[in-house]
Amino acid sequence: MPEIKYKQLGSSLVNLPPSIYSQLVTKGSRPQSLAVIIRSGDREVYLGWTGMASAIATLAIEDYLEIDPVVANAYRLREGDNVSVSLHSSLPVAKTVNVIPDTADDWEMLEAHAEYVEQNLLSQVRLACTTQPMVVYLPSKSSMTFRVEGTDPITSSSFNGVPAVRLDRDTDVAFAPKLRRPPPSSASSTIRPTPTPLKQDEMSAQQAARVLPPRVYTQTEAGVAYAHPALLQRLTGVHKGKATVTVTRIKSPLTRYNDKRSNGKMEEGELTMGLGGDSAARLKNATSKPQQKAQELTVALVGDENILDGHICIPLGSHQRLSLAPFEMVSICTSNAQIQYHDYDILSPLIRASDDDVLPGQRALLNEGAEYLVSSIGMSLSKLGSPRAIDRSYGLLITGGSNTGKTTLAKTIAHFVGHDMRVLASSVYEDVSGWAQEKAATVSDKLRLLVEEASWKAPCVIVLDGLDQLFMPESEQNSNQSSRQRTLAEFFARVFSPMHCNLPQGVVLVGVAGGTVHPAISASHVFGKEIKVLPPSKVTRREILERLFYDHPVADFSTVNSHLIASETEGYLASDMQSVVERAIHSASLTHEGSGDAEPTTLVVTTQHFEDSVKHYKPQSLRGVNLQSSSVRWQDIGGMRYVKSVIRETLEWPTKYALIFDKCSLRLRSGLLLYGYPGCGKTLIASAVAKECNLNFISVKGPELLNKYIGQSEASTREYFERAQAAKPCVLFFDEFESIAPRRGHDSTGVTDRVVNQFLTQMDGAEGLDKGVFVLAATSRPDLVDPALLRPGRLDKSLLCDMPDEQDRCDVGVACFPETTPNHMQILTTLTQNMSLHPEIDLTQLAKRCERYSGADLQALVYNAHLESVHEMLAAEEEEKEEEESTKAKTRSSQLTNGHGGGANAVADKAAQYSWSSHSNQRLSRTDEKDVQERIARLMMRSTADTQDKEGKGSAQRLETTQSKSQMITTKHMEKALAMTTPSVSADEIARLDRVYRSFTTGRPSEYGGGGGVGITTTIYVMSTERPTTPPTPAAGLDGVPFPRVFVVRHGQTEWSQNGRHTGTTDIPLTEHGAKVVEELGPRVVGKESGCESRESINPPSYAQIELIDPAKISHIFLSPRQRATKTYELLFGPQTKDVAGEVELTEDAREWTYGDYEGLKPKEIKALNPNFWIWTDGCPNGESAAEISSRADNLVRSIRAIHEKHLADRARGVEVQGTGDIVIFSHGHFSRVFIPRFLGFAVDVLGPKLVVDAGAVQVLGYQHRSLDEPSIMAMNLQ
Repeated sequence: MPEIKYKQLGSSLVNLPPSIYSQLVTKGSRPQSLAVIIRSGDREVYLGWTGMASAIATLAIEDYLEIDPVVANAYRLREGDNVSVSLHSSLPVAKTVNVIPDTADDWEMLEAHAEYVEQNLLSQVRLACTTQPMVVYLPSKSSMTFRVEGTDPITSSSFNGVPAVRLDRDTDVAFAPKLRRPPPSSASSTIRPTPTPLKQDEMSAQQAARVLPPRVYTQTEAGVAYAHPALLQRLTGVHKGKATVTVTRIKSPLTRYNDKRSNGKMEEGELTMGLGGDSAARLKNATSKPQQKAQELTVALVGDENILDGHICIPLGSHQRLSLAPFEMVSICTSNAQIQYHDYDILSPLIRASDDDVLPGQRALLNEGAEYLVSSIGMSLSKLGSPRAIDRSYGLLITGGSNTGKTTLAKTIAHFVGHDMRVLASSVYEDVSGWAQEKAATVSDKLRLLVEEASWKAPCVIVLDGLDQLFMPESEQNSNQSSRQRTLAEFFARVFSPMHCNLPQGVVLVGVAGGTVHPAISASHVFGKEIKVLPPSKVTRREILERLFYDHPVADFSTVNSHLIASETEGYLASDMQSVVERAIHSASLTHEGSGDAEPTTLVVTTQHFEDSVKHYKPQSLRGVNLQSSSVRWQDIGGMRYVKSVIRETLEWPTKYALIFDKCSLRLRSGLLLYGYPGCGKTLIASAVAKECNLNFISVKGPELLNKYIGQSEASTREYFERAQAAKPCVLFFDEFESIAPRRGHDSTGVTDRVVNQFLTQMDGAEGLDKGVFVLAATSRPDLVDPALLRPGRLDKSLLCDMPDEQDRCDVGVACFPETTPNHMQILTTLTQNMSLHPEIDLTQLAKRCERYSGADLQALVYNAHLESVHEMLAAEEEEKEEEESTKAKTRSSQLTNGHGGGANAVADKAAQYSWSSHSNQRLSRTDEKDVQERIARLMMRSTADTQDKEGKGSAQRLETTQSKSQMITTKHMEKALAMTTPSVSADEIARLDRVYRSFTTGRPSEYGGGGGVGITTTIYVMSTERPTTPPTPAAGLDGVPFPRVFVVRHGQTEWSQNGRHTGTTDIPLTEHGAKVVEELGPRVVGKESGCESRESINPPSYAQIELIDPAKISHIFLSPRQRATKTYELLFGPQTKDVAGEVELTEDAREWTYGDYEGLKPKEIKALNPNFWIWTDGCPNGESAAEISSRADNLVRSIRAIHEKHLADRARGVEVQGTGDIVIFSHGHFSRVFIPRFLGFAVDVLGPKLVVDAGAVQVLGYQHRSLDEPSIMAMNLQ
């Protein structure tokens, strides 16, 4: 065994014996990674290796282990001891190491040489272990000794523990201070000092203490003060009895602290605290040099063990005399003065009101926050709990929405800590939101002054309100403001972060923030705990109501149903509840005054008064929130019986019957997806939800959520969900959902991908939806929505708003909901329920003639018919008016000719003439004209009033008859409306969407699970081997028209494809032979019947439908961006590239499989690495999975199918189109074997392995039976 030998090494490293050294040199071991374990008896010592060998030993001694003598003494290793040595090379690297100096001298030397220690510590110390000493040498050859108090990871000698940790450049070493001060006196009342008198040198004629506020203890008798017997003993040397002392206020040296007391008063909210001996020792020196002569108070000091040591309780009147604030420091000196006082009694604590009355419903948060602060203050003041010794965050952050009571909670927590007898903490409150516009230097000075004030009053709680206003996150729009915010946040972190150790002992921080604070503050671990204040629950609202009832003794609330009021005030805050109570009292006062009864002694407030107050009151959480209101009711929506039923079950019932659903252990649905054809009522039925379900309704249009700035779209999404949570019960409706939550991976900017991620987090992630918040989304393309949003827990149920059938279009007497019969009718009956239909109109026959009409189309039809009736009415009125005027003119002419005139008839004629002539240039209605005539006639001859009344009644009857007749909608009106109204959704569009919806509901792959449309797959390209059971319907109106085809061309031969190597991202050119083969193939397959007499001459009989690739008939060409694919296109088409009619597009969707780790390997080489490798299901490590390349192929299939559908639809409508819709794809081998199965509707692993695609060959795909529902292979490997 090696023998210990001393040698001046100047570090905690050792020289190893030559026998061990030679083996390490042979292996090339690094000294920095090795731990030397020295065992002496039952002790183990962990040291580092210098990298050197010890001196050669004599024959009598095997080997020496050389160690520095100071280090050896620290570990109790004596020279000449035989020890065993072993090595350890896999100890973990320490994240943090907490050490404390052995003596105050060591601490003072460390402060003087801090920079040197920081730069040279790793060259002297390599290992650390809890309770093990650490010796550090200084340039003067003097040394400092520290004790390791803790490490991360934790070191322990147990079986599962880590014996030691290595120090590295990333290791944080925290040194705790060791100050020269007397040991702290006990703060516990259970420890009793002995009554033995102190020696003369242990007594002091002056002591510092903190004044207890009057609210902590009962008021003392005049002339008597109380303190802990230990303080009395330090003053007089006697443990019991009394002494005459002089009490003097110690004025703070801080300007800000004194300014608050310029009037001799201290704000009640500023509570102070401290643990006796520590604060007294630190502040004692301040009494030696008072800034000015202070007022004095001479009292009899009595020992009482109920008083915390270091504190004094003086008479209440003396607080005002000395201008003392709670917990202010005073100097206590013995005095020879003679005073008179009565017998004293032992003090008892004040009996405070129940804590539950302070903040109703917040008892749990109060206890949680107060206990955390008490423990933090205790650890900060304890010997081993200094922030420099233990890297722990002592701060408490209180967050929540606006007006939720964050500030009140913070002040109350500080108040509780100030009453806790374990700490008796003071507090400093400051609203820093007003500092947001001040200069950074000014803000820094104010923060520094706050900390100094808290240090003077320590132990102390600093309450900073409005942190989110002062330390806002940086904004891209304003770089100058962002720089200021970053500077302030970094300064704040340096002051309050435990990593910088700048916060005085006994000072803790409570932050109040209504929003997000700067990331620099979050990253610096200023706050070790966060409390989020949520809107009050139903139980909490009831507690608040009962407390408010108690606070209004003049009102009688005995008849009020507090359960009902609490249920009807969902989303109300405490301030809202107070407003509702006050409004209810006011309403009760008005009710009593209106009754005329005598003034009652007690005002009776009823439940009805509260309901009236709630009905006309808008809570603060809803102010500024754009809530949509709608007049649409269920009976205004025809058809969709099942959709409305599910919506009521999901949205209305859980709110209406909350007590029943609360007892249900199953998770309720909180999200619905409405999908269907355009114009079928998705948005309309969402509007009815706002009216019928008695829920708040927030509508979000898809595009308005997106923002070009990074992070703003996610913030907007989060903001909308927060609004919904504040307004709950609430429905959050997203229209055009596919525009804001499309499939991830297809957005080059990544904006929508992040929005989808935010949706997942809000709906079913770490945050999740609050109870009472529902999400309703509408889209016409569910296949474009990201499938993850449609899994259980998010949008649980998908509801199809289908095209109305004949039964939906006409009223057949079937009610939508049995309990509400007959309010809910079908579409035509619903639309015409407020119109006058002629009995000859048969809605059943009309419904049969409205095939392919959506709900919006039927509404347009009925409105057009109504307009026709209005136009007819106006024309009839105009014609009747002209006839009446012509008749009157003939009558007047006849009267003048026959000499009849005068009397009442003459007056009436004059009135009529006046009316007609005065308004000849202004057309009046029949009613206005009659009114003018009557008024003029009454003025000209009152005696003819009876005659005028009869004429007026007759005119009114005629007008009523005319209006009733004109409002009637007849068959003629309907026929005209039918002639001018056509379906807004074409037959081709309906067919295409029908395939999408059928695939969505029944053809989803297993990876998305089942559940009636909850998941989503690609549109019609189902991963299934099942084929249609019924023959598809050929495209209407396209007989004889060439059907479009798809030509899939694999690139020509390359060097790697010739050798069988997997070529994915590597972009290599074609070989000379590969280029020649493609170039020779071009004339045979490209051009109008180029290279043959007819298509039958080059195609086998089974491929008789195949035609050559005619550039003039091509609608689109998709090119892989790899040069081997683009070169193949140029060689195959040659000079005919200029004749291509369609668009040529480079797309990443057509690129080859990304092979990752298998790039450039042959199949045999891959099998050697992974014998079970199967690319069709496993994908490639660090490359592309089978699902990812399938998704790219599906994207291409969707694009192709859309081109073909549009092309056929245009030809069916007679629109002139160019070409036949043919499409050519230039791609690669594996991608072609993936694309072809996906085009046919097969799973990749079903058909892909069976296909062989030769280099430079052409594959032809098309459709059977002239139907897009039957894709098929027409030819393979044409060369």
